[in-house]
Amino acid sequence: MDFFSAIILGFVQGLTEWLPVSSSGHLVLVQTLMGWHAPAEFDIVIMAGTTLAILLYFRARLLALARGLLAREAATWRYVGLIVLAGVPTAILGFAGRSFFKVSLASLW
Repeated sequence: MDFFSAIILGFVQGLTEWLPVSSSGHLVLVQTLMGWHAPAEFDIVIMAGTTLAILLYFRARLLALARGLLAREAATWRYVGLIVLAGVPTAILGFAGRSFFKVSLASLW
């Protein structure tokens, strides 16, 4: 993968990550339309960059949650517990259907 392709795909990722649609789907679409193929390592790096941006953006809220957990504030523990609970169905579906998702998300169709 050349530098220009990486810049374009990074731009697409950054622009579409905040939309309520799949940024990964946009990456597959752009790669298919342009005839590019990004290695799996590129996807890992670009998602790590997205995660870092989210952590930086929400750092004040995350630090407040950490302080609340350390101070054993009941409201904070409940809030974090609900976040974890909300992720359980997603984790179950993700692990149960990982082979399906891996194949279906790798192609435009």
